[in-house]
Amino acid sequence: MKYDLVTFGEAMIRLISPDHMRLEQARSLNVSVGGAEWNVAVNVSRLGLNIAWVSRLVDTWAGRFLPGLKRERFGGPFEQC
Repeated sequence: MKYDLVTFGEAMIRLISPDHMRLEQARSLNVSVGGAEWNVAVNVSRLGLNIAWVSRLVDTWAGRFLPGLKRERFGGPFEQC
C-alpha cells in the first residue's frame, strides 16, 4: 500500500482523574492517548489521507489498547506497521 504520510514514534497513555481530583481521591480514571507522532497521524488521517504509524508495542494491556482504540475512533485510512 502507498502512504501519504508515515510517522515513527511512540504513543503515550494518560490516566486522568475525573473533575480534576487528586489521584488518591479518585475511584476511576479516564484514559486518553497522545504523543506528537500519534497526534499528527490521527489528525492527518481524518483528512482522508493514507497514514501509517510505525511503533513497537509492548505485550501488555497498553500495547493491546492502542490498536483497538485506533480501529474504534479514527476516521480515514490508518494502518499500524
